[in-house]
Amino acid sequence: VQVHRWVDVVRHNDERGGCWVTMDGMVFDLEAWLPEHPGGATIIPQQALNADSTVFFELYHASRESFTYLKEFYIGELAPEDLAAVPRASEDTASSDFMQQLREFATPF
Repeated sequence: VQVHRWVDVVRHNDERGGCWVTMDGMVFDLEAWLPEHPGGATIIPQQALNADSTVFFELYHASRESFTYLKEFYIGELAPEDLAAVPRASEDTASSDFMQQLREFATPF
């Protein structure tokens, strides 16, 4: 599993125009997905960049159908020492059931 530093995720998004999204310490490269995203190409960059976007993912993907795509975009984990530095995109928290399912679908075998 590749480990990414938080500063590198932010730099990739800000300086390179990328779309690396974090959820519960996992890093996903969604750049190729943006044009295909059913909710439009702008909602992810507007709401999910440079913050933990787990709550928004749960909010917008209640059917869990989108979980099937996660493995394709998973590029690694944030360095454990950086987890506390990641701002949350929402004051709410994701449900424990959602968190368990997210980990099951996203992380490689």
